Amino acid sequence: MKKRVILVIVCLIIILITARIIYVNASYPYAGINNLKRNETIELQNYNINVSDYKIYNKDDWHQLLNEKNISLEENSNNIIFNKNIKNDSNYDYIVTYDPDGEYKVLLLSLEIENTSDDDQVFNFNDNLSVLISLDKQGIMPNKYYTKFFNEEGNENIIKGNERKIVNFVFLTDGINEFILEARQIGNNQRMYLK
Repeated sequence: MKKRVILVIVCLIIILITARIIYVNASYPYAGINNLKRNETIELQNYNINVSDYKIYNKDDWHQLLNEKNISLEENSNNIIFNKNIKNDSNYDYIVTYDPDGEYKVLLLSLEIENTSDDDQVFNFNDNLSVLISLDKQGIMPNKYYTKFFNEEGNENIIKGNERKIVNFVFLTDGINEFILEARQIGNNQRMYLK
């Protein structure tokens, strides 16, 4: 008799848990990911973002562009280390996501960013967007060294209230031919493939 009461209580608990899971899933459905075309707008809180232009460079073409713009290579100006070559006794200024001695790809991304609020905003790429090199990897951050050369205000991205502004970002990584621009907000996941 005691075993039967325990069995009934366990079954009731399982039924209640199952009912709660079904209720939550029905009330809060999966938001999914909205795949955008290049000409579509990424809509975020306080921002509307359009890809104005982008170009993917290989190492040689990137070096040629830097030479034309009279920009020295990052590895010549700073003591950098590729994140896969880190050792405990390494002496470096900072870590990079590409191997300066190997082959790598560069994404020069121009975004038209509209501040939809009335207040001035500091646009931080990492707070709003990410660039993925694969769907199963974390996003890569903009390269601050090169990004500052492609913007009038350097790395300061202050956008006045209700203003539109073109902001450029540079991303470097090893041997990838496809970049994915992604915006993640609760219930508003957006993704754009840059090939």
